[in-house]
Amino acid sequence: MAFSLRSLKKVFRLLKPRVEIGGLDVSDGGVLFVSVDPETKKIKQFSVRLPDGVIVNGKVQNPTEFEKALKQLHQQITVDKTKRIPVVISVSDTNIYSQQFELPPLQSTNLNEAVRLNLQVLSPVDFSKAYSDWQKVENPKTRGVEILASFVEKDIVDKIIAPIVGSNFVPVAIEQKAASLTRVILQLTSGNDPKIPYFLMYVSSDGLGFSIIRQGHLYFNRFNSWAGLSKGKQRQISLKEFSETIIQESHRIMNFYASHFNENISYLYVVAPGMESQVKQIVEDNFSFKIEPLVLKDYSIDQSWLVALGAAVRGLIPRSIDTEISLSPEGTEIQFFHSQIITFIQMWRSIVISVCAIILVACVGVFLFLGSVINSTAQDFNKVSGSYNVTYLNALKQQAQSFNQLVDRAILARQQQTRWAKALSGIYSQTGPNVVIDRFYIQSQDLPGVINGHATDANSAVNFKNKLAALPYLNSVDLPLSSLNQGVAGNAVVFTISFKVGNLPL
Repeated sequence: MAFSLRSLKKVFRLLKPRVEIGGLDVSDGGVLFVSVDPETKKIKQFSVRLPDGVIVNGKVQNPTEFEKALKQLHQQITVDKTKRIPVVISVSDTNIYSQQFELPPLQSTNLNEAVRLNLQVLSPVDFSKAYSDWQKVENPKTRGVEILASFVEKDIVDKIIAPIVGSNFVPVAIEQKAASLTRVILQLTSGNDPKIPYFLMYVSSDGLGFSIIRQGHLYFNRFNSWAGLSKGKQRQISLKEFSETIIQESHRIMNFYASHFNENISYLYVVAPGMESQVKQIVEDNFSFKIEPLVLKDYSIDQSWLVALGAAVRGLIPRSIDTEISLSPEGTEIQFFHSQIITFIQMWRSIVISVCAIILVACVGVFLFLGSVINSTAQDFNKVSGSYNVTYLNALKQQAQSFNQLVDRAILARQQQTRWAKALSGIYSQTGPNVVIDRFYIQSQDLPGVINGHATDANSAVNFKNKLAALPYLNSVDLPLSSLNQGVAGNAVVFTISFKVGNLPL
């Protein structure tokens, strides 16, 4: 059964191939691309560095250079410059504002309207100038509906998307890096419990991030950019300032969480490529967190690629059931749908062309083969027709006709012989114990035949004659009284019966 299901899945993939959606991590220092094969668990990784000043604090300052770098990345991924690559984009948390709120139980239509009103109130900027989205947060401890909402300025996202689209990437969704890392922790690591709250501390080329993961969702996020921490010192801070920032921000977030839920967080995940040991040491010296090992179950990848991996994992979710927050402009779903149609058409175009080419080659091969057979047969016929003797063939034909005539006569004679034997056997069967046939005289079927015999008395002879007359293949059976004579032996009566043969029995 398992084999048949796998076979059906392969057939369905042929009919509707899966569109591979990669993860794109956009940061101040560069762009990382990751794609994942869900069956083989193989990962493809590509990256390109950005010159200083192209992106600052998550905002694109030089769109031309940004698009140039993205085109270089596209060339690394595929040699087909026109191929459109769908991607889930993970952007800096610097410019994204997230807020969680609770609503009473409402029906779907009323819920959407209530959420929209709350988004307008909570938006940190003019709501008409912001991209926003929301998702439900499952929480069994509350009767209402918890909503996690995110906001970002349209201008920031538009300046990121335009070069991406211009480089033949197709934005499928846009999310913050904290959401991508949260997905990696919840879906790709072992041992985590969605019911337990976790504290996530991550260090990236953009800055320091502090997140709370609760009920299997990103609940809260606070981000500090390097520019903000260095206070104009060219994104450089001392180890002391770095340590103080981690301690101060961690205390603030823990106090915030404890004041809202009257509980503490005991478990911590650390994502700090190249600085993991230093960050863990700072945490161990100042907090009582249990640091959870961030070990992936099925993938092997450096921590600097985890954000892009988390975005790529979201790309594995069917678009129809992806309800997570996306801060992309309206219309990105339509663009992705168009790219799916184009991919589907291109695949079937290739299949049709390949099948037609195979059929054409097969037809040409059959045509050439039949042509060679016809030529060979014609040559053989010409050789035979030019070498046979007409007189000899006519003689053989006459001999064959004579032989066939003889065979027909033999068959006819055999049939007639069988019929005469049956007729004579039938005549003899009528004699009984009082009649003895002495002689048969038959010239042909057309002339009368004669039976000479003797009987014990005249009545027996007459009865024998009557039995013969009853046979269907004898006609004109006659016993002249003058032929009845007393035999020489004494009591026997000698008789002569004449008859004609009709239709012989088969």
